[in-house]
Amino acid sequence: MFRLRLTDSSLVLGLSGITLLATGCARQGARDGAEVLQDPFTWKSLAELPSDVAPESACIGYLEKQVIVAGGVRRSVENGKSYSDRVEIFDSETRKKSETSRSLRLPEGLAFGAAISTDRGMFCAGGKSGDGAYSRTVVVISRDGDNGWAIERLPDLPEGRTAPGLAYHDGVLYIAGGIAKKRGGEPDATLLALALDDEDPDWIELYNSTSSA
Repeated sequence: MFRLRLTDSSLVLGLSGITLLATGCARQGARDGAEVLQDPFTWKSLAELPSDVAPESACIGYLEKQVIVAGGVRRSVENGKSYSDRVEIFDSETRKKSETSRSLRLPEGLAFGAAISTDRGMFCAGGKSGDGAYSRTVVVISRDGDNGWAIERLPDLPEGRTAPGLAYHDGVLYIAGGIAKKRGGEPDATLLALALDDEDPDWIELYNSTSSA
């Protein structure tokens, strides 16, 4: 048995074996980083994350020994919050940033969305966009050739939501809960699904606690 204590953090379950990627908000003066917990449960530092982005607000994943950091709130902004559209990728073995990721950009600045690493890439969904609106954006970041990376935009969510739950199984992407703008900032109670291999994929509602009541 082991315990993890994480504050304002992101936690990602790896694809093979027992691998946990943890990032979070560090105490003042400390560095933000990505760490991995592997059998036999010893922490290993993977990379130092971008110093100008709060990691707890970004979409973060671990794919093919690469740490992916997408979006997030910029820390040093004179006029309020600014959301990053950058995608940065760090090699966990060399601990260096991938040069091929410099041209990667999200469709808009995003923060507080959901992320999940799968065998098809890292999916990012929802969050808040640069103007503070609740985002409908869904993308997948995946390998493009041996050394490159690509971003594909998927069908938008029916409505914007921030901090949702995200899951993937057998070619289907699921999104649940979160905070929906149309409900005045109240928690959402729907479960949506996107069959990625359909000829014309679109989000369908599988469950709605309001309509099921």
